[in-house]
Amino acid sequence: MIASPARLPLHRLLAVALGLLLLGSVLARASAATPLPFDAAQRDARDIVTLITDAVGAHDPIHPSLGPTLALYAQNTGTAPSLHEGFEAAARRILAGTPAPRLTPDATSRRLNALADSLLDSLRTIEGTRADLQPADYAASALQLRAAALLARYHARRIIAAVHYSLFLRGQRLAELYAATVDTKASLEIWRELSVLLGERTTLTFGTPPVSLRGNWRAELNRLEFDYKDLEAMCCPPDESWVREKVWTPAP
Repeated sequence: MIASPARLPLHRLLAVALGLLLLGSVLARASAATPLPFDAAQRDARDIVTLITDAVGAHDPIHPSLGPTLALYAQNTGTAPSLHEGFEAAARRILAGTPAPRLTPDATSRRLNALADSLLDSLRTIEGTRADLQPADYAASALQLRAAALLARYHARRIIAAVHYSLFLRGQRLAELYAATVDTKASLEIWRELSVLLGERTTLTFGTPPVSLRGNWRAELNRLEFDYKDLEAMCCPPDESWVREKVWTPAP
């Protein structure tokens, strides 16, 4: 027979109360250490913008791609050059075979893809819950967060193209130009997906604390398409020897 609380000795009541307090503290710490999926997605979106700014360049509302041509994109150095290696510096290091003193462009590319994966995983978790448990105005927020993930994917691929292009400029190896063109096409298709997602929208707001990005995403798509056609005209169809020739490969 279980004793009622009134019949429990005082020391046992105190022990139960202390146990409940400790359990509540543990649960509170666990909740603080593991952000809710929506908060995690907002955090990842903010980290994406910060990383792009540090490694490639600050947002440009006139050219939100940070370079409507690959030649211009490859000139970016980011706002934190002491932390992130630029594209030209990376090409010099790769050709010289020396160790990297800073975070490399391919490391930045991998981190952007990882942030995009994490953000989209959070959105899938939210969408697996009942609609009444989802954040207010979730549909509009989710669209902008997906745009942040696409921006991360675009720059992750464009960064690799910029390294290949910088290697081409320094070594004049057409195989590197062809590799740059292949990655440019992949980044163009990601930007196309972004412009379709956003439609006529010109402002994106996401992150914690919020950050806003402005630009004509569809007009930038036209510029990126022209650039890809110019690159394609320079090296496509490729000579068979270019395809077989070894080119720089990002670290896995």
